[in-house]
Amino acid sequence: MKSKQQTKQRMKNTTQEDAFTAQTGRVAFVTFMVFISIIGALANVMVIFSIFFNHSLRTKTNYVVFSLAVSDFFVATIAIPLRLLEELTTSTTTLVPCNIVLAFTILFDGASRLNIVLISLDRFIAVRFPFFYGTHASKRAILIAVSGFWTVLGVFATFLLSGVGLRANEEHAEDSTSNASNICLLSTTLSEVAVMTFTIGFCSIPIITIVPINYYLVKKSDWHIKKIHDLLESVEANSNLERSDNMRKRSRELALRQRNRAKMVAVLVCLFLILVAPITIIDVIETLGNLAVPSYLSKTAVCLIYFNTAVNVFVYAAFNGAFREAFKRMFVQFKEFADQCPCLAR
Repeated sequence: MKSKQQTKQRMKNTTQEDAFTAQTGRVAFVTFMVFISIIGALANVMVIFSIFFNHSLRTKTNYVVFSLAVSDFFVATIAIPLRLLEELTTSTTTLVPCNIVLAFTILFDGASRLNIVLISLDRFIAVRFPFFYGTHASKRAILIAVSGFWTVLGVFATFLLSGVGLRANEEHAEDSTSNASNICLLSTTLSEVAVMTFTIGFCSIPIITIVPINYYLVKKSDWHIKKIHDLLESVEANSNLERSDNMRKRSRELALRQRNRAKMVAVLVCLFLILVAPITIIDVIETLGNLAVPSYLSKTAVCLIYFNTAVNVFVYAAFNGAFREAFKRMFVQFKEFADQCPCLAR
């Protein structure tokens, strides 16, 4: 009798510990997502306003950066709140269906991924084919490319909202009881064809494309700096000192600007690979391997995806002096406005 009571007590304690762990993880997940949503919204608004109000920042590359900031802003203000509503869903209450959560996540997060790919391609063409880039890579061409992939993602998201590409009800119900992830994922909501289409088209192909491109960009920027250094040494031997100093200064500025651009793109790509890879692997494992991934791993992977929303702006500021100056002016203007506004001055 005593042994049975002890066993029941241990089972009760284990159940309470599991419930406490699950609740703690849920609170941590919601807190982190709210934090990322606020930081991502504010940070990307800064980038959007900086490019919109500063003509010097309206370069061809920054048109794609603007699109990236817009997609990240919508992730922070629409996709993440929908994900939080989905987290509050219980067995008896459904605040938002999974297909809506995933449709907007795919639209805005997918656009963010393709923007990074387009930034990489833009830099590659500029470095590898400078004459072609100067004559054919117009702002209009870039805007057409940006509009094109937004349209493709919009169609894909519309299909999901209308119910196309979802799993059959019986299959989805079976997965909802057997899958340990307990969170809206591609693998638990979409059909196998839809999952593989998104994984290959918007995850695998971008990764295969941008990795060699950015390796080339970093190597090429180092090569340019070395060539400029050799050229300056040659010029110094055949010109007066004043002219040599001016040329050295201009050439060094050009080389550093190119290296910073290459580093900025490389960091964006590295973050993309680190933050996107886990959820992609989980979706593939659960779709093709028919295996259930623990809830804490799935939620961690989801957090990493959305974390990318808030970090891109800090990459711009770290490697682009024009953005840093624009952000500083924005803070100064806001401070002046706050000092003059009676409601904020209090």
